[in-house]
Amino acid sequence: MRTVTDVLVERGRTSWFKDASLRHLYLILIPSCLLTAATTGYDSSMLSGLQAVSTWKESFNNPQGSILGFMSGCYNLGAACSAPLGAFLANRYGRKIPIIVGSCITIIGAVLQAAAQNVAMFIVARMTIGFGVSVALISCPVMISELSHPSHRSTFTSLFNTNWYLGSLIAAWTTFGTFRMHSSWGWRLPSLLQGVPAIIQLSFIWFLPESPRYLIANERGEEAIQILAKYHAAGNVDDELVQAEFAEINAAIVMESQLNSGKSAFRELFSSPANRHRTFICFALGLFSQWSGNGLVSYFLVQIFNTIGIKGQTTQTLLNAIITVCSYIEAICAAVLAGRMKRRPQFMISIAGMFFCMIGFAIGTNVYSTHKYESAARAVLAMIFIFYAFYNLALNPLLFGYAVEVLPFAIRAPGLSLLQLTAKSFGFFNQWVNPIALSKLSWKYYIVFSCILIVELGVVYFGFPETKGYSLERVDEVFRKSRHRDDKEDLADGKHGVETFELQDDRNL
Repeated sequence: MRTVTDVLVERGRTSWFKDASLRHLYLILIPSCLLTAATTGYDSSMLSGLQAVSTWKESFNNPQGSILGFMSGCYNLGAACSAPLGAFLANRYGRKIPIIVGSCITIIGAVLQAAAQNVAMFIVARMTIGFGVSVALISCPVMISELSHPSHRSTFTSLFNTNWYLGSLIAAWTTFGTFRMHSSWGWRLPSLLQGVPAIIQLSFIWFLPESPRYLIANERGEEAIQILAKYHAAGNVDDELVQAEFAEINAAIVMESQLNSGKSAFRELFSSPANRHRTFICFALGLFSQWSGNGLVSYFLVQIFNTIGIKGQTTQTLLNAIITVCSYIEAICAAVLAGRMKRRPQFMISIAGMFFCMIGFAIGTNVYSTHKYESAARAVLAMIFIFYAFYNLALNPLLFGYAVEVLPFAIRAPGLSLLQLTAKSFGFFNQWVNPIALSKLSWKYYIVFSCILIVELGVVYFGFPETKGYSLERVDEVFRKSRHRDDKEDLADGKHGVETFELQDDRNL
């Protein structure tokens, strides 16, 4: 039987908007799964915007330093705590259950946040939101990758994290509108609206089918092939693409289950050289997502504005909103580009660009603080826009998209759980430390992130394999080529009849 890639190359690119089955699938999939990232983006922009809202500062006694850092970072702390739970639920009960559970918890957290009467209640509410979002977030990119048509998988999976900016955009404009309110609703309303994406997800998830890969892994192959046929071939079970998908998925899952018999999913992350390599990639992606300078620029944008003389609630909240609009457009363009561009160059150009921007931040801020040149302040402001453009080239769309590509079914949810745990743990530390370090070190703090970005560039160059052109079930070929297999692995491949295919160019998919 021919491979999925063979079939797609012969047929050419499938236009989802011309296919009624795919339109139906994506109209359910998008509101069910793509909005989890919007809640995280909403959180970042809301906290940045609320720092310019006078009623919020009055309600919480104008938090500064470590208190402000902990109030920002506690969302990540809650998310880190629930990451393993999200993976457990996804592997044990299916991909839909974590989305339902996580959405319910997020809604409860948003209500508590809007009703907060003191700093402690606000912190507990934010941790609850983070906990719920992380439970759902583990399954969302997995569902997107496992349900999407193969020719659309990389684009739609990359689009998942772009909705970080959708949430950020809504929060930025919401706080821009509510800061004029003289009552506590100036901050309570934005806090309450943070639960809206979860409400939308909870409304649509019931209509979404379960992942075919999960069904096959749980001996429900007939249901799986019916789902593949319904959405990828207008109900034709005998379609060549459906048969190729089913065969590849079944073969890969059978091989994984035989090789990994008796091992827990989390133990599997470290069970072989290839899986340890994948685990390292997930850890690195989680680290990159928080320690590339973006956490500083997003959560503490108001403080950066203050260091270059840009003050006033109207100006700061308006700039925050404009930056978010530009970033959302950039992220969507980068997600579309991910379907055509190789992963390694995309990562390397992104990181190199952020490095030069960090150097520009340091120089411009130093010149402004020393000489008060307005041109230096304008240069730093321009660098903020440029920094986001480079960040959005890879670290936004490929954060989950690349992780999903390198992880096989058995460890896909645990791998994303590790990524999420790493990202939120470092994010919590980062957000707690950032306001303190920024106030103490000023422009010198940008040099720290410049050094980190150099290390990231080396990690991508030496440690990130190219995955463009492979289906989800064939990515293991990349890891076989990047290391020497031992005799046991060779024997296992022979026993299970795993066919090795030649890499095919998918630029026309």
